[in-house]
Amino acid sequence: MFRFIAVIFIFISTILAADEQTDIQNTISNQLEAFASDDFTEAFTHASPGIKDIFGSVDNFSRMVKKGYPMVWRYNSFQFLKLEETPQGYSQIVRITNKKDELFLLKYFMKNISGIWKISGVIIIENSDFSA
Repeated sequence: MFRFIAVIFIFISTILAADEQTDIQNTISNQLEAFASDDFTEAFTHASPGIKDIFGSVDNFSRMVKKGYPMVWRYNSFQFLKLEETPQGYSQIVRITNKKDELFLLKYFMKNISGIWKISGVIIIENSDFSA
């Protein structure tokens, strides 16, 4: 009986993790699509309250993305790689190719706010950190 309950628990945990992964990836995809359409107001809705506090306005957020993350603003393609659980939520590795066909790896930090996944930070992974 114990083994049966353990198998059911693992099965349910796997389903919940798959749902979280889908929700996380949808949040990132939606923000990337908003950037591609120059809809920074929509993109800003996917940021966590902490990010919104740091930048204060859509205009400040827009300037930061255009200057610091041009490959996100003007991407050619993106692909989701590894999702990792962290003490603060999850981190999702995303491979992005810009319009010049240059490759970038970014780590998105995700935080669950009242049942909705928000982006709480993004870092560019240095080329020397790539493990192909």
